[in-house]
Amino acid sequence: MSSASARLLFHSAGRIGIVRADGSECRALPLDVPGQTRWQSGPQFRDESGRRVMLLFSHGTSRTADLVRGALLRRVWVYEHDSGALRELFAGSRPAPWIGVSAVTDAGRRAIVCAIVDGEQRLYSADLATERCEPLTEPGSGFHYGESLSPDGLRLACHVTGGKDRAHRAPPHMPAPYSINVIELATGRRTLVAGRSGNLYFGPVWSPDGETLAFLDCESGRDPAHFWADVCVADADGSSLRRVTEGQAHWFATSHGTAEARGGGSNSVAWVPQRTTSGRGRIVWTPKLPGSRPDVRYDASRADHEEFVFAPEEARGGTHLQLLDPQSGEGTDLTEPEAGRWDFRVSFASDGRRFAFCRTRPGRAPVLWVGDREQGIANPVTAGFDGAGADFPVWLAADEEEEEA
Repeated sequence: MSSASARLLFHSAGRIGIVRADGSECRALPLDVPGQTRWQSGPQFRDESGRRVMLLFSHGTSRTADLVRGALLRRVWVYEHDSGALRELFAGSRPAPWIGVSAVTDAGRRAIVCAIVDGEQRLYSADLATERCEPLTEPGSGFHYGESLSPDGLRLACHVTGGKDRAHRAPPHMPAPYSINVIELATGRRTLVAGRSGNLYFGPVWSPDGETLAFLDCESGRDPAHFWADVCVADADGSSLRRVTEGQAHWFATSHGTAEARGGGSNSVAWVPQRTTSGRGRIVWTPKLPGSRPDVRYDASRADHEEFVFAPEEARGGTHLQLLDPQSGEGTDLTEPEAGRWDFRVSFASDGRRFAFCRTRPGRAPVLWVGDREQGIANPVTAGFDGAGADFPVWLAADEEEEEA
């Protein structure tokens, strides 16, 4: 399969779209389930029979506050790439109304399930055949999310906030809100990787060799909107924590789109799948131009989760994409910086050469682009559906497996 024929998934107007890397054959997945108005894509894998499947999540119309509280019924589905068959998981037995699956292990037999229970997002290990969920985290241990499964499938990294013991003290694994933890799946043993007062550590991702974690550090006391952050790395055993960038230069809390169709979500870092000729890994991040501000302003007087006020006329600067050497701190531009243009949300193909990303301008819906870092080119692929733009791109694993075969 050629590079242009590889397909990507994306989110747009509550639907999951699929498009070829050259922009052709763009359509929405035919997911016709009554009452389900918002769909998201999840982990992709092969099951024991060799079928190429993907997990999907869906829910009906909701308010942000209902989502955060876990008061919304969120459904989990198995979707077969080849046939389009759709089957619901956890329909009869689930730990809470709001659940999701962050990773699939053991050749499609088990999954890491997250569920919001009593105001905490707890983690479970689930047998997908019996749908039985066994707890990985205990009540009072905090709100766990941003999960990332290690390459060997044995450890889970995440950030955790909000945990307190019976004496209302923070547990050892969370010395400050938003600490980075690594959890061994077989034993539940935790390792504290990063946690310090005044630092919001967020979104850990594993290096390809499974030895290092990259994540963000937002100085939330000075930036309550969480617009900006720096890139950090640490060994997975909790040693060698250091900040690679300075000046809170990474675009963290994205907000984009038109007044009628707003989008957003945390913009994390990613590792390039392939190492360089020197054997050193690279991280892709989203640095800003000096003096940048997005197309919203933060108003702390507004209701929780509604603090962003649409103000495209106040936007300044922009962002671009850069490859970062975590050892030297040196960066190489992946896209060129340009005032008024905001690039974000990178997804690399498994070859480490092709990458998908979103590009927007103040007050406009984001467009999905695909680039080739060897050729130094990037082209627009799709603007999504109904004027909502295209966001959260991910390469379709089934196509990548065919290319490598």
